Amino acid sequence: MLDTCNYLEVSPYADEVRREWGAPLTPESGISDIGAGLRNTLGIVGRGRLDPGSSAAAYAAAYDLNGFDDWYLPSRDECHELAIARELLGGFELDTYWTSTERGGEGVWYQDFLNGFQFLDEGSSSYLVRPIRAF
Repeated sequence: MLDTCNYLEVSPYADEVRREWGAPLTPESGISDIGAGLRNTLGIVGRGRLDPGSSAAAYAAAYDLNGFDDWYLPSRDECHELAIARELLGGFELDTYWTSTERGGEGVWYQDFLNGFQFLDEGSSSYLVRPIRAF
């Protein structure tokens, strides 16, 4: 598992899906730093639903492309960077995307790509999922 990363790769738009959060909230907060999404995702999958067809984190963790299987749900900071670079990267909806960062049992952060803000959700909503990987 990476503690730091030099680059982030985002999955193609064609593989974007809408999913529920898919895991019970934990009283501990997730890590929001760039490069921390993998650690958060593995923790979520370790305690929640493992069905990629219904869980945002499970979908990201099960994603495989071009022989790489180290994809994950982006952390809060990683998702914010995607929102900033949205036009440069292309293929992002002006919609809401899950992050892998929780806030101490209060909810899960999601990124609104329309206005650039991040908000908390209790985890029952269906938002877009776009797996990323760090290397």
